[in-house]
Amino acid sequence: MTDEKLLEWLVSKYGEELYNYILVRLDNNKHLAEEALSKTYLVLLEKKGKYDRSSAVSYMYAVAKRTAKAVMREWRRRGETEAPLEEDDAPVIDEYFGSDQKDSFDDFLSTLTDFEKDVRRLYFLEKLSLHETADRLGVTYYRVRTTAKEIREKALDFVNKL
Repeated sequence: MTDEKLLEWLVSKYGEELYNYILVRLDNNKHLAEEALSKTYLVLLEKKGKYDRSSAVSYMYAVAKRTAKAVMREWRRRGETEAPLEEDDAPVIDEYFGSDQKDSFDDFLSTLTDFEKDVRRLYFLEKLSLHETADRLGVTYYRVRTTAKEIREKALDFVNKL
């Protein structure tokens, strides 16, 4: 099997599994996992010929593990204190609703708990970080992060049902 065919086989057979492996190592941060996966494939491409089919899978996972650690270190070195929830979390939840959907937006807000409304206000509207929001509400960072994701998912589901 040629080097190119071996790499193609690895990607087709183990690509999704490798992505999930990296995703878990990076606290389910899709943005960082995609970056680490791309860098893993680049290393495998650069090092083609240095591994054969019998050692390819274990080599690929070793490269992925090192690459995920390097991506996390690089991200921290840039001074970021928290991972973005996802690329498309940037829009404020309110922006999912058009100006002609004021009643629908009010209906959506009525489905939120008081805590979710507080997270929406502080994190999405006032643009506090997840840590600042957690401090302000007296809860853990992880609870705020989970709640922010849930609010986003609820809003998208609500809009999709309109």
